[in-house]
Amino acid sequence: MKKKYLTGILTAALLTGTLFGCGSQSTQSTAAPAPTESQIESQAPDSVDSQNQSDAASQQAATESQTTESQIEEPTPEPAPDYSAAYAAYLGVLQENQHYINAYDWQKSDPDVTEANSKPVALADVYGDGTPELLFMRGTAGENNEYYYKANLVVSTYEDGTVKPLYDEQLDVAVAGGTFFCVFAGKDKTLYIYDSIGDEGVVYNYTRLTASGSSLIPAEKISHSSYPTEDYSSFEDTYFIQETEVPHEDYEKIKSAWYDNTANILLTSDNDDEFLVGLHRSQGSEALTYDEAIAKLKELADGGATSSDTAANGAAPVNLTAEDIFGALNGKEFGFASGVGAWSSDLTFANDGIFMGSFHDSDMGDTGDGYPNGTIYVSDFSGRFEIANVINDHSVTLRLVESGTSEPVGNEWIDDQVRYVASDPYGIAGGDEFILYFPGTPMSELTDDGRQWYQMPRALSDDELPQTLPCYGLYNVNEANAFFSFE
Repeated sequence: MKKKYLTGILTAALLTGTLFGCGSQSTQSTAAPAPTESQIESQAPDSVDSQNQSDAASQQAATESQTTESQIEEPTPEPAPDYSAAYAAYLGVLQENQHYINAYDWQKSDPDVTEANSKPVALADVYGDGTPELLFMRGTAGENNEYYYKANLVVSTYEDGTVKPLYDEQLDVAVAGGTFFCVFAGKDKTLYIYDSIGDEGVVYNYTRLTASGSSLIPAEKISHSSYPTEDYSSFEDTYFIQETEVPHEDYEKIKSAWYDNTANILLTSDNDDEFLVGLHRSQGSEALTYDEAIAKLKELADGGATSSDTAANGAAPVNLTAEDIFGALNGKEFGFASGVGAWSSDLTFANDGIFMGSFHDSDMGDTGDGYPNGTIYVSDFSGRFEIANVINDHSVTLRLVESGTSEPVGNEWIDDQVRYVASDPYGIAGGDEFILYFPGTPMSELTDDGRQWYQMPRALSDDELPQTLPCYGLYNVNEANAFFSFE
């Protein structure tokens, strides 16, 4: 801008100097003899005509200039982008993962550093393209889903009307000395991860992620391992770039550059990197508790959307009622099964969220006196759901408010040489929060477990999965089980 302005001044000065120069030369030139009266009379008409022509040309030029200027319209400012649909979709993802997020609960407490399990969610425009990303930590189950001792970092973005997972990799593990970590954004619009794990020795890792297709992958990794010598008299430090051992100064050069590039901290545990700890204490982070994230997403999902355009842009439909939802479900039959084995759980909806169902699981090898034909575990059950929350135009959260079985759990009886054992209703038991997915829900909005429960009984590969759900889905958030209506 400064160069253009200076050029304009110089150009104007040169033009003005030229005009002034012409006038000066005319003034300094020898005066011509005064014209005679006859000369004046003979020249006057031509001079007047010439002046008139000049005036007409000037007037035409001015008119054309005004016309051209009037045709130039000021550019219309672009409207601010509306990400309410993205926030509504993120809200659904968090609610689906509530059980797993809450299962991540083993990080220690440091009064100066917010522990990861209390603030495991972040919203940030990582790549500077205006689209917010969702980051959160979620526990992954151990054997038989009985306990959790590992946790993954999940990074998702919103694109083409759906939430797209970019990264879902283990970052924390509750073994040995435990894991410390910090997820931070770079000034170069890149995501970085620091993590360390210690036992007898300690390994420190720094990873820079980069976009590759629809995923985030490690673009560069540096590491520092510090382990005691055989006689435990000292520690031996080794440094790596991309798993190749390098001199300490080469490692430090990259680490220092990444420190200098750090913009802000997104998620952190009880961090043990002095630079990142100091930055966190001075600037804070983007981390949110689960409840804070839910409240913020609800507010952002409503941001400026009107009742006329909410359904169109993907935000929660404002006039969706429980009567509408349960009316559409009335008479719908749902099944929960793996496609193998002799078990299944089925339920049918009636009005007002009421449902009835049955479960059976046969074990023909479990025999005894009076029941040589085996054992069957059964449950006849019923209950009622209420609408807890509208997630988006594809799904709502249901709360189980009533449930029961026709026989007390544990009762046994023998009929036709088969032992029957009254059991909990598999698929419903253990859950109080459920997600109801409507037909047309993008498959990407279902959890991994939800998609697998759809695939298994239908024997579908990942490539054979439809892009959108062709039926209703009922997902047990606590137990990660899923019923689907019969198509």
